[in-house]
Amino acid sequence: TDPSAAECPLVACSWLGRDRSCLVIVSIFSTHLALFSISLKLPKYLPRTLA
Repeated sequence: TDPSAAECPLVACSWLGRDRSCLVIVSIFSTHLALFSISLKLPKYLPRTLA
């Protein structure tokens, strides 16, 4: 795999010629991925009554 493409997924999106739509998709995907990883860690820090 190309390390530059892994570091900047927007470069691969620019090859598709859909910068804005791909930017939205990438941002939404990373946001959901971050929220999902956080939700997996929350039960460890929160009391069971709040989890």
